[in-house]
Amino acid sequence: MSMQDKDAREWLEFYMKQPEERHAEKLRAEAPGVESFVIDLVDDRFYITFRFDDGRERAIALSEDRALFLREYLTTGLMERAARGR
Repeated sequence: MSMQDKDAREWLEFYMKQPEERHAEKLRAEAPGVESFVIDLVDDRFYITFRFDDGRERAIALSEDRALFLREYLTTGLMERAARGR
């Protein structure tokens, strides 16, 4: 099995575990805004601590793979938004 096949399988498995897509209205009602965030690298994990506009803070831990997936999602979303704005 080639490395590319393994990577493709891992990506598919990750994709299949994602939450269902949600409607924008429901997201706006449920998701607090992020006021600020900080990213720390501890051992082999990225910790992102979010401070929400209601004052709460919450941290998440990402493996290197998950951090790369998040970067790709954000990059793709930002490029799509920029393309729509033209």
